[in-house]
Amino acid sequence: MYKRQPLPTPTPRCPVVEGPFAGEWAAHEERLGCALGQPFSHSGAEERFEFGLMFWRSDSIDYGQALVAFNNGTWRIFGHTPYVEGSGDFKCIDANTPPECPPTPRRGFGMMWCDISAIRGGLGNAVECERAYNGLQQEFQRGFLLRTASGTFVFLNDGTWQWE
Repeated sequence: MYKRQPLPTPTPRCPVVEGPFAGEWAAHEERLGCALGQPFSHSGAEERFEFGLMFWRSDSIDYGQALVAFNNGTWRIFGHTPYVEGSGDFKCIDANTPPECPPTPRRGFGMMWCDISAIRGGLGNAVECERAYNGLQQEFQRGFLLRTASGTFVFLNDGTWQWE
């Protein structure tokens, strides 16, 4: 007697992402995977450097941390003692740059840039000063999307990123 083999169960697709990140998710669905929640807003700061960007995101996302995106297509989160709002500008003792921005970052970015050689060496000098933004972020299985005043960024858990 012939026994029927069960048909393979198709892998379910992710629910379609709607809203502010719909287009970016559609373009990167295979790499990002399914959404893990809805987009959420936050305030933050960003700064452009010779060889990348640095971001700080509020609401405890990056408390005492900065997300650094290098122009070689990689990104990392660096931790540091948090900057205390109202503190004076941080001056690098060993920097070969004048203490004004640009080329030397100020506030918390300056503190991290001065203290963490991987940031300073990887980013180079600031090409603009830190600026605040009201942004959005959405988490996915294999990364997240971040929208700032400069545009939308795709950050993947494999340590790569791109600017949309």
